[in-house]
Amino acid sequence: MKQRRLRHWLSEEPFTLALSSAFFGFYAHCGVAAALYEAGLRPAKLSGASAGALVAAALASGVEPAQLAEICFSLSREDFWDPAPGLGFLQGKKFAELLRPHLAQSFENTKIPLEVAVFDVLRARTDFLREGPLVPAVVASCAVPLLFRPVWIRRRPYLDGGIREKAGFRAGTEERVLCAFIESRGISGAYEWGASKNRFSANHRVLRLRNLPAVRPHNLSSGRAAFDQAYGATRAYLNSPA
Repeated sequence: MKQRRLRHWLSEEPFTLALSSAFFGFYAHCGVAAALYEAGLRPAKLSGASAGALVAAALASGVEPAQLAEICFSLSREDFWDPAPGLGFLQGKKFAELLRPHLAQSFENTKIPLEVAVFDVLRARTDFLREGPLVPAVVASCAVPLLFRPVWIRRRPYLDGGIREKAGFRAGTEERVLCAFIESRGISGAYEWGASKNRFSANHRVLRLRNLPAVRPHNLSSGRAAFDQAYGATRAYLNSPA
């Protein structure tokens, strides 16, 4: 009897692609998306936190993975680096302007339904935004504490969506979900997985991406290697048993 592969499971019914938080993990998430799209597996819905929210928002806006990867590969630190006194080292204004030409104006204008995780500072909880202007929501989801200042949306301050929701999608959802889960290196990665693994149900599949090349503001050149490794891991994962 022919073994059922993950690619078959994904092609049988619509699925949500959830992209986890990860510091500058958007290169790796581009690699995941490139492998999926190449295999003809396009999500019916997208969700993400932090770097995952950035890639999810671009895909939902109609940007193809190959195009998004080229945008990321051409990125330099100066494109988003705008330090100024405040509650975060970076203002986030240059980051917002960098995103604006590539993202839909609002959640309502995306080509694929989208949810973006953000951390509500005053309530100390994660919210998933799915309506209103898109760029502020993505900037908020990527607003790593101390690096970026909080983003105010509807009179509420928001920070990085991965603070408490690493996996990048609503806990308890019954949707068919493929989650690309980028683990940090070392002990923090083990903690992230331990804190997240119990949230996955029988209707969820998880691609764990470990030991990826580290990408930081001062070495964005490592992004291409992270893309390649995630792309290869995803292709292999699609051929694994479902």
